[in-house]
Amino acid sequence: EDTSPSLEEQANVEYLNNLICYLKSCLSSKQRDVIDLLFGFDGEELTLDVVGSMYGGVTRERVRQVKNRSLSKMKDLYQRKNGLERGNFYNYL
Repeated sequence: EDTSPSLEEQANVEYLNNLICYLKSCLSSKQRDVIDLLFGFDGEELTLDVVGSMYGGVTRERVRQVKNRSLSKMKDLYQRKNGLERGNFYNYL
């Protein structure tokens, strides 16, 4: 039995990867790094505490704030790109 992903699945994965790269382009390098580390884009997902220690002992609360601000910027960029109203966008999620 063939267990390889279909062409449609491969296209979806490629589209999502490109979309995420595009959305991360609006972030500062620090914000991008935090998102990559927390969500495991560059390997293993790390905790707020571990990411904070990588930045010289930054508190987990500060890392959480950076993460939330970064996700908000990415959502806003996605919304503008697709012409979605804020309410409709949040219903999408």
